[in-house]
Amino acid sequence: MLALPKGLVDRAKKPQAAAVREVREETGIVAEAIANTIGNKYVYCGHGADGKRVFKIVSFYLMRYVSENRQPDS
Repeated sequence: MLALPKGLVDRAKKPQAAAVREVREETGIVAEAIANTIGNKYVYCGHGADGKRVFKIVSFYLMRYVSENRQPDS
């Protein structure tokens, strides 16, 4: 299965930094963002009884492989 790494952006961080971090955490690959490719904005209804509307902004980046950051086996 193929999936794109994704995660939340900390308030003090920028989306590009979050994207680089998520790629490292989820794949073990160190990469550098070289271009912001596409974005998507949408609204959906949340789960639960309140069903609040949630506004989402999703950003995608083209990245260049730098190295692997795999942890050694224990």
